[in-house]
Amino acid sequence: MMMGRSLFSFREPTVFRLILNTLSTRQLSMLVVLVSCITANARAQQAATAMTDRVLEVRGDSLWQSDRLGSLPYYQELVRRDTSNARAVMRLATLLSYQHDYDESLRLFKRYAVLAPADPDGPAGTIRVSRWRAFDQPSLEPSAIYTTDSDHNTAFYTAARAGARAGDWRITQTASRSSVNDPASSGVSLHVSTIGEFETDAYSVRLEGGIERGEQAGSGVGSANARVSHVVPIAAARIAAQLSDKLHLGGSASYLPFDETSRLVRSRASALDAGPDVDVAFSDALHVSAAASLGNVRSDSGSNRRIMANAEIGQRVAAPVVLGIDARGTSYQHFAPDYFAPQRLVIAETFARFATTPDVGWGIEAEAALGSQSVRFLGATHRSFANRAAATVRFRPGLATELSLGARYANSVSSSTQRADGYRGYAVVFGARLHL
Repeated sequence: MMMGRSLFSFREPTVFRLILNTLSTRQLSMLVVLVSCITANARAQQAATAMTDRVLEVRGDSLWQSDRLGSLPYYQELVRRDTSNARAVMRLATLLSYQHDYDESLRLFKRYAVLAPADPDGPAGTIRVSRWRAFDQPSLEPSAIYTTDSDHNTAFYTAARAGARAGDWRITQTASRSSVNDPASSGVSLHVSTIGEFETDAYSVRLEGGIERGEQAGSGVGSANARVSHVVPIAAARIAAQLSDKLHLGGSASYLPFDETSRLVRSRASALDAGPDVDVAFSDALHVSAAASLGNVRSDSGSNRRIMANAEIGQRVAAPVVLGIDARGTSYQHFAPDYFAPQRLVIAETFARFATTPDVGWGIEAEAALGSQSVRFLGATHRSFANRAAATVRFRPGLATELSLGARYANSVSSSTQRADGYRGYAVVFGARLHL
């Protein structure tokens, strides 16, 4: 058996042996000590680096739970040191998407999909960020709505929304025109407002400010045919917080025109409302939501306080199907001659929703509800059947680009009629979203 040649073989001179022969015993001892120190220092540096990585992970993970954006520099440093740290790559990709750094976020999500091919969060994150990037591009959203009802009120609404990102805010400019008619009069409303939206993984803010001008003319003679116009300021604010993965809490306040039918344009009605809302997700399939508000409606007939509340329980029984129950209630302080103001209105119903809305291609959304309504009006209680249905077909040729056509029907009460039952309303809706 032949022995392999060793570096320390003395059968022939080696460079290492020649160097050793030139060193004294003392010099050789010093060389050994020096090599030992260098080796120990390298090991200490490796241990210190490993300890620092652990500290970064602990601090990043802690802030991920309490102040998610605060963990960003820790995960950035971890990924800089080691691009194979799958969890750090995933969390950094998520945080960068919140800051609208979509290109780098997409690169990291694709990297995570390679590091953890069995985790669906990688491809899902890529799709989500691609969608967000598309929606953040400047866009134009025209829409048109035609409505009619059993009281022969008709309306035609046209609107256009143009949006773009300005720093951390999404700014949308809205302009709309409403042409409304009833058997005795007609009216026109012009609406202009600006909406600002800011959102992180922990909370969201939405602000709106604008103005609406309404003008109405009667079809009679004399004063009945007088033209009436008024201007209503528009102001609304909403803030919502994600307190945990299962709990969302929000609150809103608004001052808006109260309906846009011809009669209410003439009465110069406006509404001030404020209140909280909550949404609890007990699981991926079951959710409960509720909201309430206290408000005041002001018109030519005076001021009228109102309370509104609603609640919903929904259970997802299949990927596109949700079944549930909901209830809505409204109470006014007193009767109003120019709009429907019941002492009490309660609608309870069961509903079914169906939605398939792919990012690209054809999709459909539909909802149907059956229930009953109880109305306390002018000292009498009226109970009747209530039902509603809606369906919308969408076509999305690309991300954040779509065309839609829908229809709605409801058999319930309306603010535009002094009737406690027997009212029916219909609507046809067209919408689009285009990149600028």
